[in-house]
Amino acid sequence: MQYRLPEDHPEFRIVIVTQEDPFYIPEFFRAFFARYAAPPADETPRIPIRVAGVMIQRPLGNRTAKGLAKRIWRLYGTGGFVVMGIRYVWRRLLRSLGPLAPTVAAYSRRAGVPLLDFAPNDANGEPFLDYLRRERIDLVVSVSASQIFKTPVLNTPPLGCINLHNAPLPRYRGMLPNFWQLYHGETRSVLTIHQMVENLDQGDILRQAETPIDDRMSLERLMKTTKRRSAAVLWATLVEMTRDGVETRPLPADEGSYFTWPTREQARELRRRGRRLL
Repeated sequence: MQYRLPEDHPEFRIVIVTQEDPFYIPEFFRAFFARYAAPPADETPRIPIRVAGVMIQRPLGNRTAKGLAKRIWRLYGTGGFVVMGIRYVWRRLLRSLGPLAPTVAAYSRRAGVPLLDFAPNDANGEPFLDYLRRERIDLVVSVSASQIFKTPVLNTPPLGCINLHNAPLPRYRGMLPNFWQLYHGETRSVLTIHQMVENLDQGDILRQAETPIDDRMSLERLMKTTKRRSAAVLWATLVEMTRDGVETRPLPADEGSYFTWPTREQARELRRRGRRLL
């Protein structure tokens, strides 16, 4: 498939589906909307790129704060959990800054991008599908969306849906790929932008880009670095869609690998190997 807009297309309209992670995902939106507002000279689109809306879903798909807290404790341990808890409270206090807060919602508003609210924010629900049709959205972009998209939403935008996954697919499918790349001693974290299909982390590849991992890089630093790198690569990819187009290539046929959320013992093992999480 080639991702390219027709010559006479007046505007490239996209929607981003994401989640309000208080720690890392805002880094992506800060970097992305900086390019959106003032593109680099060599990355100016042929036609305007318009982010028509951002839809924010539940963090990590958890239904309760208790479920999310348990996952954070398993990853960071008791000491790290306390640190993350303090940071979380501080981030919550920063929300009182409203439009100046370091959140996905605030970065979107400062960029003049509407927040979509379909209560609940179900990417597979009919209200969202109706919105995509009515607003003539060309492409949906998943940035850590909490859901697996189903066939109706995948087929509604003319250019379908694409996903950003910080791993060299088909390796490291699943959750927290940066953790697993550190765990297995990789020297580079690889971003894959790929076409979305119903099966998780599959679909043809649009682009891959590397981020070096140095010996002193913590998981937190790697996650923030790759979020900023992902924003730059996504913007460049969207620009190419307005120019010569982006040609996909098939995902390698090998089975690759799939990982779930790390256990507490796996997190301890990573620390025993000299890697810091925070």
